[in-house]
Amino acid sequence: MKNKFWILIKNQLISQSGLNDLVYEATHAKRRRTIIFLILMLFVSLMFAGYSYYFAKKFCELGLGQVVPATAFAITSLGILLYALFQSSDTIFSFKDRDQLMSLPLKTTTIIASKFGSVYGQNLIFALIIMLPMGITFAVMTKISWLFYPIWLCLMLITPIVPIMLAAILGTAVKMVAIHLKYTKLINTILSFGLIIGVMYFCYFNNTTNLSQMQSQKIISISSILVAKINQFYPLTVLANQAAVKFDVWSLLLLALVSLAMFYVFTKLVALKYQTISSLLISSSGNSKYSISKLSTSPPLKSLYKKELKRFFSSTTYLINMSTGIILLLVAAIACYFSGLDTILKTLQLPAIPSQFMLVLPFAIGIILAMSCTAAVSLSLEGKNLWIIQSLPLKPTTIYKSKMLVNLTLLLPVSLISSLLFCLSLRVNFELNFWIFVIPLIYCFFTPVFSMFVNIKLPNFNWQSEVTVIKQGMSSMIGIFGGMLAGLIPIIVMFTFPGWNQHLIVLLSAITLVISTAILYSLIQRSPLPSDD
Repeated sequence: MKNKFWILIKNQLISQSGLNDLVYEATHAKRRRTIIFLILMLFVSLMFAGYSYYFAKKFCELGLGQVVPATAFAITSLGILLYALFQSSDTIFSFKDRDQLMSLPLKTTTIIASKFGSVYGQNLIFALIIMLPMGITFAVMTKISWLFYPIWLCLMLITPIVPIMLAAILGTAVKMVAIHLKYTKLINTILSFGLIIGVMYFCYFNNTTNLSQMQSQKIISISSILVAKINQFYPLTVLANQAAVKFDVWSLLLLALVSLAMFYVFTKLVALKYQTISSLLISSSGNSKYSISKLSTSPPLKSLYKKELKRFFSSTTYLINMSTGIILLLVAAIACYFSGLDTILKTLQLPAIPSQFMLVLPFAIGIILAMSCTAAVSLSLEGKNLWIIQSLPLKPTTIYKSKMLVNLTLLLPVSLISSLLFCLSLRVNFELNFWIFVIPLIYCFFTPVFSMFVNIKLPNFNWQSEVTVIKQGMSSMIGIFGGMLAGLIPIIVMFTFPGWNQHLIVLLSAITLVISTAILYSLIQRSPLPSDD
């Protein structure tokens, strides 16, 4: 049975990584897309590793090195929890090859453990990216004993277990509650958003430290305060910190034992009701009442637009991942209107924005808007139904427009409302108010066009779970990070060259974005529908 377990994990990881396409796929196009995806993943990994190194280095330079291990463990656990919140429940219960696997001579616990193992493998990479540079930086700069390295390696292997299990339990609980209510999709979405906001709220109010208190105490006291706050947020951090800083092997063994025991109990308990839970999550709701009525017709573009809009709101994974950014932007704008930007920055313990750099705000709004790029995945989500839109007597442009219009529908109202609230709360001059409205509006049009262009060039129609396309797909990542980079570049230029005319930088950036949008849109109009070859 152990061999079957490892075979299942190996096959799942190979399928998710795209290695089969890279090694065995005959077409050069798919090989090229896979190589581009791997290069992109490497770039993103190096970027996160660089941030982790910089964070650990600054803490060590401030004499707060003892905080680094606990912080690395807590941040990694929180990141995995938020990332796997709905991925793990979908992977473990709602996978498309369920019938095939359940028909094999395999124990239910083996299937559950293998699915958990595939999620663990993905999140272990994230743990290594964050914890490895932070751990090495801490060890080198504090000149700690070599015993730290094997202990830290064990901690990196243990860290993902509990967050993944908690994510699976919370994600599944939300879906199970929603299934028994009348409006299943709506309730599922509301509960999911509430869960994410609740986790973030809990983490913030259990991990904040009074700056004035910190500034009035010695460094050693500050370290103690920070570690205590982190321990409040995630109690298992106590064991991790004891093991890493004090080389307490018993704490390490206890942490491993607790994590593995929780996983064992989770697997056994889930196995008892696995068929029931899996069937409920996969089956569609039967609460709708159908009645014969007069049929109405609409123009092709309007019909496709309605279809895309329904597709977006019918998938909790799609909706949550592509709208969390704009909802947080709206919440931030409302909070800024009632509390003021300075109060929010002070509460979050962030430095106030100097008046000469206020022009970064429009681009910051644009970056958040760029995170909601539904068009980057909408074409790939056609999946096995691609033949339907290919057989329609419509121009490809009409199909592309319907998908871009859905993206625009999400971004435009949030952009206008947020800009208005920021302008009313900041009470700045006319020119800055103008850019706070105009720059985000440009991003509202740039984001759908850019992400649609990326999805046309890098589609993925052969997927087992929509999570693969939405959270792990190459088109999704390029759409999100590419759009964010377009807003980050002007900000970097402003801070790197503070003596330059910042209004001119904003103007040139706006013109560049408009021209880029026009060029990409013209290319989209000439693009045929991609195939799944």
